[in-house]
Amino acid sequence: MILRLVVSLGIVLGLIAALAWAAKRPKGLGLGFSTKGAITVKGREQLGRASTIALLQVGDRTILVGANEHTIAVLAEGDELLPPEPEAPVSADDRTSSIAEPDGSVPPGMNLIEMLREWSVRRT
Repeated sequence: MILRLVVSLGIVLGLIAALAWAAKRPKGLGLGFSTKGAITVKGREQLGRASTIALLQVGDRTILVGANEHTIAVLAEGDELLPPEPEAPVSADDRTSSIAEPDGSVPPGMNLIEMLREWSVRRT
């Protein structure tokens, strides 16, 4: 009888351990469906204590959603909601020289760090 009790307890504890391990896995129990990447939050802004708007990418659709304590509503839909793609980064060869112009103006293409460096340099 004690052997039967120990075996039953071992089975129950093993089942609990297996379920805990499966719950910690990123894919869960692996039932064949995955929602990873189906919805991507592109941006979110808190409007008040209990109201939020979010820009979502759902597959190939872009949706602006408003949410509060009581409801969630689609505010707008369309690709024009996404900001335009940024231009290609400027390489070091494309930038103008980090030397300020004789009149003290900053050449175009100079970033903020270079501008601050030029303004703080003592010239003789």
